[in-house]
Amino acid sequence: MGATHLSRWLLPPLLLLGFLYAVVAIVMVPLESGELYPPYSTLRADPLGSKILFDSLAEMQGLRVERNFQMLASIKSMNPGTLFFMGGSGPNFAGESEGQLKEWESLAANGWRLVFVFQNAMPKMDANLEVFKKDNPKVEKLPVRAMLSRWGMHLQLRSATVTERAAIERTPRNSALYFEGDPTWQVISREKDGHASHVEKAMGKGSVALLSQIFPLSNEGLRERPNGELVSTLVGSNKRVVFDEFHNNIQETGSIGTLLRRYRLEATVALLMLAGVLFLWRNSTSLLPMRASSAASAVLGRDTRQGMISLLQRSVPRDQLIGVCLAEWEKARTLLTVRSGARGVLPGPAAESPAVAYRRIHRQLTEHK
Repeated sequence: MGATHLSRWLLPPLLLLGFLYAVVAIVMVPLESGELYPPYSTLRADPLGSKILFDSLAEMQGLRVERNFQMLASIKSMNPGTLFFMGGSGPNFAGESEGQLKEWESLAANGWRLVFVFQNAMPKMDANLEVFKKDNPKVEKLPVRAMLSRWGMHLQLRSATVTERAAIERTPRNSALYFEGDPTWQVISREKDGHASHVEKAMGKGSVALLSQIFPLSNEGLRERPNGELVSTLVGSNKRVVFDEFHNNIQETGSIGTLLRRYRLEATVALLMLAGVLFLWRNSTSLLPMRASSAASAVLGRDTRQGMISLLQRSVPRDQLIGVCLAEWEKARTLLTVRSGARGVLPGPAAESPAVAYRRIHRQLTEHK
């Protein structure tokens, strides 16, 4: 087997392996790590996710842990439990509309415990902003928002210290967010500076809990320092725990991918893809050893006639060429005498080449006429 034939035989499988590796690297790896999902989603397994929290609770006996991919109205008919909102923005939460607050209040009234865990917030970089506002009262006058008027809660951001201003972290571990609530809110824990970082409030048959920093519940935080006491406090006494993914814009739409995951058909799809790849490979190249004559004529830019010749070279053995040609010729003829004469001239020397046999048959058929 020559080097040319070996390279032609190895090139298709090498290209296929490269394609499969690219598919795994581009699609499968991000899906497994969860990098395609928003930060602090329970579907992310990297440091910026909260999959460890979900999996840890799922392994505890007596707890039913699940994810919600639909609008909150769809869970109102469920038995109440603890509903986690992981990785939300504190400022966005403070500006929620009255309609959204009423929806949450309806869930709490039915017995749900709502837990909002906010992303670690950056501190305000201008420490003199509040002083500037006092000297210039017309600069900014914030309206009374629904969060403050309905729930009696005000979310604040502390100003950056000199040390923080000199070396600010891109993803801070300590959040600058803190809470200032009315007396109906219970302070569970405070930061070293005295600001409330974990507060709760009874609401109807349920309750609402706010946590200013998500790092202790993230994959990285739980790996470095597991905090079972904090997790237990947030879950409460409920036996059902639901992590909302709909607020992360992750919605279950009944797509093909969802059905494949639900019925665990990933392996079946992989086998079908492999079969399709092998089918394409089989039809793109021959698995039989290439003959010397066909190897010498392997060139690019063939026309229809050359393609037909190449197909015959790969499909018809050399020693059977004359027999196949004569059989096809006889099918196209209608004169019995000619066919009989052709059969009489077919035998020839064993070492006779197809060209010599063709000329001999042609000469004898011409004389026979």
